[in-house]
Amino acid sequence: MRTLKFAWIETILSYAMISYAGNKQLPRVKKILRITLTQALTEPKLAKAMYAQLNISFLRLEQPGFYSATVKHTGIVYKIEGTRNEWVRFFVNKPA
Repeated sequence: MRTLKFAWIETILSYAMISYAGNKQLPRVKKILRITLTQALTEPKLAKAMYAQLNISFLRLEQPGFYSATVKHTGIVYKIEGTRNEWVRFFVNKPA
């Protein structure tokens, strides 16, 4: 009788733990890629998304080093870095 009670309690606890574990959803991991501007321009669809999401205003603040911009394309967040001259060339050569 004692073994039966123990087995019954163990069954109830294991069922409760299994049902609790099944309710949790795993958090989605956001994929972020860091690439250079020249690498980004080799992918035509990414370049088109860059033209749609970025404007030249972030270049107004002159600073030494690299400028970075964030673009979301096909569910991936791209962190694109380049020099000021590269970014200016990018915006000047904008296709029609």
